Amino acid sequence: MFTAGRPSLCDRLRQCVGRFPFRIYLVASLGLNASSASHKKRRLASLFILETLESRVLLTATPTADTLQPVDATASIENATTTNAPMVLLDADTTSGSTTDPNTAQPNQTETALFVSDTAESIVPIEPLATLSWTGAAGNNLWQDPLNWTGGVLPGATDAAIIGAGFSIILSSGTHTIASLQTDSQITTTGGSLTIAGTATINNTLSVSGGLLTANGTTSIQKLILAAGTFSGSGAVTVAGTTNASTWSGGALSGTGTLTVQNGVTLNVSGNATKTLARSLVNAGTLAYSGTNLVWSSASSLTLTNQSGATFNLQGNVAIKQSGGAGLLTIINNGTLRKSAGTDTAVLAAAVTNSGTIDVQSGTISLEGGGSSTGGSYTAS
Repeated sequence: MFTAGRPSLCDRLRQCVGRFPFRIYLVASLGLNASSASHKKRRLASLFILETLESRVLLTATPTADTLQPVDATASIENATTTNAPMVLLDADTTSGSTTDPNTAQPNQTETALFVSDTAESIVPIEPLATLSWTGAAGNNLWQDPLNWTGGVLPGATDAAIIGAGFSIILSSGTHTIASLQTDSQITTTGGSLTIAGTATINNTLSVSGGLLTANGTTSIQKLILAAGTFSGSGAVTVAGTTNASTWSGGALSGTGTLTVQNGVTLNVSGNATKTLARSLVNAGTLAYSGTNLVWSSASSLTLTNQSGATFNLQGNVAIKQSGGAGLLTIINNGTLRKSAGTDTAVLAAAVTNSGTIDVQSGTISLEGGGSSTGGSYTAS
């Protein structure tokens, strides 16, 4: 398949992967027809899998092409082997190999694409779509230490970060972007920034006590602790854990996405530090406000929606006021807005739209932002 006198495919692969052992799987042969005046020539392009200790990559080799041929990085091996072509296994030291049934020897999936042709002097890697797992090998629990990740490499913008149970991970410095996140362990940010471009599934506690965490994809969090710093992003975020209450005692909730407190979940808003609401919030569970200095600040309009069956409980003489920006906050009450404690006045500078129940059990609620009622009820003790 390869032109005599030219570096073999294995030689060129070795230039990319160094001295690590690898195998190549021929998983498909693709026929390309080229017309000529007298007949049609059939050119063969072969589809390979390069497997190293850390990952598998997809590549093509075309013996007559003068340009590098692209490969779909998202293609699966199952799709690639629908022709049932023989699979040739080559090792790093030879271009010979044995033929194997692809249905029994194929790898599970491809994560990275390479371009290669027989006339090219080198192969060119595309940025990998890799899965990097937390190992904790450095022993310091720091996200930003490459030694804590498989292969000693920090996850990057095209990588899926996977973290198992039993760790307590801290991000304290650096600017980091990843494609997606799945973790069964707690993550705490104390500094730096982490941007998650896609889906994030946090089956544990996310604690933001400094720095910036940006979630731009659909995000599920079992328990959220926001004490300082900023939780931001354009993704839809759900706080889903019903076992332990989430807390917001400082810092900012910002971004164009919506944060939803799921049915059965409690979010306690407490403490005297400033808590800035700069994104829309939906409460389908219990939102309990007992602290001070809850403000909103946004260039665009925001909503705080208390859904039917949910409770927004003002547990004292609290206030919600505007601190900056031209955007207004509207509290949409379809459930129960209650003042359960404090003999003085709770001040809501936001507009209140009520179609549920406003229940004043202690003291007074002052609706300074005005609002409207569409069939809602008002009760006072």
